[in-house]
Amino acid sequence: MFQFLSELDKNALLAINGFHFSWLDQVMIFWSEKLVWLPFYALLLFQIFRKYGVKGGILFSIGIALGIILSDQVASALLKPMVQRPRPCHEPEIQALLYLAKGCGGQFGFASSHASNSMFVAIFCTFLLKPKPIMKSIFVVWVLVMAWSRMYLGAHYPGDILAGWFIGGFWALLVYHLFLKIKTSLD
Repeated sequence: MFQFLSELDKNALLAINGFHFSWLDQVMIFWSEKLVWLPFYALLLFQIFRKYGVKGGILFSIGIALGIILSDQVASALLKPMVQRPRPCHEPEIQALLYLAKGCGGQFGFASSHASNSMFVAIFCTFLLKPKPIMKSIFVVWVLVMAWSRMYLGAHYPGDILAGWFIGGFWALLVYHLFLKIKTSLD
């Protein structure tokens, strides 16, 4: 069963990575950069402060920071060294088949911290802001394109992405409920 899933993971990655265009390379590199999203994060924080006021905004900003730290550290500092699954671009069996528009990242890829962090922010902010359908759609597109970019660039297998999504979703639910209880006790 594990061999079947591993082959499925490799084949799905090769299909996604093999679907590349020179104009799309820069878009995917741009999409994967962390600092690019600072204006988006600032807009989310503005919306949170507008909805919850200064005290609630500060509380939930701490929640976002805590959740991203937890999500990122579980994916990067805990699972990557523990599981030691090589990134696809470091996997001798397939590295020659990959198109690497940006080169190769760190040694290990399981689980994707890009996927865990984007999923955390999307779910946590959806719960906090209870946004209109258009904003929910933007979150969904953001998370999906973030995941696609990581596979397009050869940095992660689909399984790395799914694990990252699970981690981010888990922490989003946990931190959201924790901070709701804290906010209720402070009010």
